[in-house]
Amino acid sequence: MQPDPPGHDHHGVQAAGHIQVLHLAFADAIDALRAEGVELINLPFSGSTWEGSPPRAIENALLRLGSNAVVVCAAGNLGTSAVLHPAGTRLRKEREDDPDPALVIAVGAVHDTIGQVAPFSGYGPWVTACAGGVDVVGPYFEDGYPKGYHGWAIWSGTSFSAATVTGRIAARMAADKSARAAWDELLTDPPAEIEVWDVNGPRTLPYIKGLGPA
Repeated sequence: MQPDPPGHDHHGVQAAGHIQVLHLAFADAIDALRAEGVELINLPFSGSTWEGSPPRAIENALLRLGSNAVVVCAAGNLGTSAVLHPAGTRLRKEREDDPDPALVIAVGAVHDTIGQVAPFSGYGPWVTACAGGVDVVGPYFEDGYPKGYHGWAIWSGTSFSAATVTGRIAARMAADKSARAAWDELLTDPPAEIEVWDVNGPRTLPYIKGLGPA
């Protein structure tokens, strides 16, 4: 081993430990929500691993969720078909008699005004739904930034798309529905779809519209 690796390799070695701790922190947060009986979870972050598999700590925490749980994840802003996690994590039963695992929904971003998938959005067979995620207006407060924002800003990203889907599910859960039942109902009432192109050609995805003026 070289005492002082060339370039910036040492940066990656140090960062690796921080990343592992971050995975454990997310896993602990998911476990805490499960302990509180939370069924609907929004995870607006994404990333990849060298081996392409989901981070083990986060995957195990998702597997500990109940069968009624729904986890809504951002599909990422890299504009790639490469699977990103946790959005691309597919939970499977270890044994046939095990209860069904939680449902993980990967949400891509759509440009509402033109009805097309945003160029930055993750795409591919692992993406399960789309929602508006381009030029989203929302509250923005941050010390040190110009006051010209007046408390509002315009942003784009699949995190906003995931938030829209989470909000629509939560609204239906208010009628005493489980998160899973609310998601199933959302897919059919009213039905909406958008055509996307991925590595296998054209296909349709559920398009979840935000709650706004009619």
